[in-house]
Amino acid sequence: MRLFLVRHGESLGNINEQAYRQFGDHNVPLTQWGHRQALEAGGVIASYLKALPSAGFGKLQIWYSPFLRTRQSKDALLEALPESVVGDIREDYLLREQDFGLFTEIYDHAEQKQKFPEVREMGEAAQQQRQVLRAAAGWRKPGGCGPAGAPVPADRYARCRK
Repeated sequence: MRLFLVRHGESLGNINEQAYRQFGDHNVPLTQWGHRQALEAGGVIASYLKALPSAGFGKLQIWYSPFLRTRQSKDALLEALPESVVGDIREDYLLREQDFGLFTEIYDHAEQKQKFPEVREMGEAAQQQRQVLRAAAGWRKPGGCGPAGAPVPADRYARCRK
């Protein structure tokens, strides 16, 4: 089995942090350069596969997240790949970057403290609140991943290949 991991191309959020506030993280588009990067990645993969013996691989299984920039990158990859090498294409909501939960799109620590003082304060009450929030599905520690991090989809992929 060969595994190609391709990150989305350059997004508007990579060059302007305000894009996350304007569009929301899930809806930040690729830049023109990001589209070209994804096309080029598809071309590199296509060239690699072309150099293999015909019995050297099965069809590609392409998984992507529901975020706009990953859907756009997937579409650009597909433009560059011959249809004959493409197999299953599937969107998986668990494939995503870090998820900051309550703190998504709040990059300023002062703003985080202002909006969520019970989470940002130190002390026993805040610790209890954190435990409650950690049990909730949408909470992610600032700067970290939650249960929907990358190991889950990778494990799911490995199990479905057996």
